[in-house]
Amino acid sequence: MERIEAGQRAESRRGAAARSAGRAAAESTRVTIRGDRRTAGAEHRDGMTILEMARFLGMNPPSTCESGHCGACTARIESGGDVEMRRNEVLTAAEVAAGWVPTCQARPAGASVHVVYE
Repeated sequence: MERIEAGQRAESRRGAAARSAGRAAAESTRVTIRGDRRTAGAEHRDGMTILEMARFLGMNPPSTCESGHCGACTARIESGGDVEMRRNEVLTAAEVAAGWVPTCQARPAGASVHVVYE
């Protein structure tokens, strides 16, 4: 299995197009998260990971190690831009290309991102 190195950019299927259009136009990033049988969204808070944003929105997403080793917090980027991961020791390049990210290590890098905990 191929691993994505720490700090490497992970893009969703639609990420490349959204990145070029979104970064130029957006000053902030809209984060929308679906999980816990509901959907919530807010402007991204600087420095927060997607997992931290989910908690900020009152959700209780799955998580264990919070260091990118276990994969418990893995979620799918459903639409929007791309994300940057500090570390990824669980997902293959194919999984990342399909839109999966360890949310404890992922931060939005575009104008918006819609994340789904399945």
